[in-house]
Amino acid sequence: MDYPHFSDQSFFQLLSDAIHFEMLSNDTSDQYESQRFSRASIINSILTIESAANCCVSSISGPPKFLDDIEKLPSFSKFDIFSKFRESDYIDRGNNKYQKAAELKRVRDASVHPKKIKIPVELSLDHEKYEDLVELGLSFDASPMPQTKIDKSSMFWFSRDAKAALETIFEFYDYYFIDILKLKHEEVLGLLGNSLFIKEDYCMLFHQQFLEKELEYVASIGINQNFINLKCMRQLNVPWPLTKPSN
Repeated sequence: MDYPHFSDQSFFQLLSDAIHFEMLSNDTSDQYESQRFSRASIINSILTIESAANCCVSSISGPPKFLDDIEKLPSFSKFDIFSKFRESDYIDRGNNKYQKAAELKRVRDASVHPKKIKIPVELSLDHEKYEDLVELGLSFDASPMPQTKIDKSSMFWFSRDAKAALETIFEFYDYYFIDILKLKHEEVLGLLGNSLFIKEDYCMLFHQQFLEKELEYVASIGINQNFINLKCMRQLNVPWPLTKPSN
């Protein structure tokens, strides 16, 4: 890899959009618009999981074939591979924070695949002609996931579901980056954010200024998070690579 070079990563853009659209979904009085914004928020929240996993494995060095094989793994397996290189614990599959994040991935899978839903239908016929339907009554039953309570069908996504998705990903990232990996805040930002690599062991972080007010909003709606600390951006030096165990 030639130096200097710029690492353009999408994690913070996706996270910012997830927060932004949740705000819009919560603020509008138009139910249709609210649902549109909630869908955008939830999808962006889900995409941050894949983005974060790819950011982790992109920092791993090794033979090209080995790295290509890692790229084909599911997102949570990528997190475990990175934990292995950090000489840290693997994700506890029984942990509620992991289970909610994994369920969020299943919400995504359910939303993009066609499915047949059995529904009760009431038909009213024109009794004179007996051929034209003059009334069609349909009713749908929601099918929320047990952990996040987000429905399998995107037609039942509302602002409360967008908030639930945000809460889920923030809880998981706190669990993984802080509790498991025990990364410093500047290391987290260096791993997930856009960076200018000056040389092999030196990079400069780009300040995520757009996130400041959005993270304040996240706190205001009762979502706690510890893995992002933008104040540490004043310290631009970040040791690299992050796959070396912390002392």
